[in-house]
Amino acid sequence: LSLVSAVKEGGRWAVKWVESTPSGGTDDGLKGAVTGLLRGFGSKGPLFISIPDSSAECLIMDFKGLPSKDSDTLAVVKLRAAKELFLRPDDYSASYQAISNGGGVRVFAVLARSSYIRSIEEGAKDAGAEVKTIRPHSVSLLNLLSERNVPERDFVIALRLEGSFATLFFKDGTLDFYRQKPLAKGDPYRELKATFVSYGGMRQGQNLEKVFVLSTDTAFTDAVKRAVDNLPVEEMRSVDFLTGEVPGDWLSIASALGSSL
Repeated sequence: LSLVSAVKEGGRWAVKWVESTPSGGTDDGLKGAVTGLLRGFGSKGPLFISIPDSSAECLIMDFKGLPSKDSDTLAVVKLRAAKELFLRPDDYSASYQAISNGGGVRVFAVLARSSYIRSIEEGAKDAGAEVKTIRPHSVSLLNLLSERNVPERDFVIALRLEGSFATLFFKDGTLDFYRQKPLAKGDPYRELKATFVSYGGMRQGQNLEKVFVLSTDTAFTDAVKRAVDNLPVEEMRSVDFLTGEVPGDWLSIASALGSSL
């Protein structure tokens, strides 16, 4: 669990300081860790939180239409997402991002255990702070990357996350496919290759232009290069988003900053 303070300077972020503490291992432990970290540095918010993708369930769904009222839309999205993921709706909190999709609406839905989200929110409240947003790392990093005005329209973002990796496929500039997999010990090549083959089978004839890799693990980056054959691969580095020296894991820090966008 880390608390990051930064300011925007010329299109990149200058990190002022980073403080970290163990997350506690349980919901109660997480709540206490959040409260202690915030009280220790007098942070009152608003807070923008980025959580590991492995702590959430994410999926893309297409709808012909959605209710005009936000609360009704959230209920519809949550119910369908829980059904498709075989989860109990009452046990999960949901959020979503709507994306236009021709005549319908495409939704990127995120579900996380309600007790997990509640621990973060209540931990912040006990410290007198307010949580503004909670997003998975993949969405937070996507926010950062979108600020670079990527010229490609059909591309992939491959992320090496905490205990997992995620791939986000874009078609004509719109998020088209998402997959998150646990990162087991050993070479991730087979899982990556299977993901690209699966997407290729879904979208036959689509020519991907580039893969953007965000990772601090050179073995993961090498596995991506082998999995995509001759597709161009661009490795993103801390200097693409952050200025100066960055303490600790720059990717986690970038995720925290991207959650504010």
